[in-house]
Amino acid sequence: MKISDIEFEMHSNYVEEDVIESVIKYVKAHGFNAKKIDELLVSLGYDEIFTHLEDGSEENDYVVRMPYRRQLVD
Repeated sequence: MKISDIEFEMHSNYVEEDVIESVIKYVKAHGFNAKKIDELLVSLGYDEIFTHLEDGSEENDYVVRMPYRRQLVD
């Protein structure tokens, strides 16, 4: 995950600027670890942001197959 992606996710979740800066410093020093960053955010009173992104358990991350519908074939 890029630094800009991390910043975007935290801005989208209304994390304060000083917290964002400290998280970015942590990531630059230690690398991206979703669990550690979320533990830091939870300790500061925020919700987890990154753990669900890393494990791939996105709620809308599925494809509905409809076998009865005709498919376009090359």
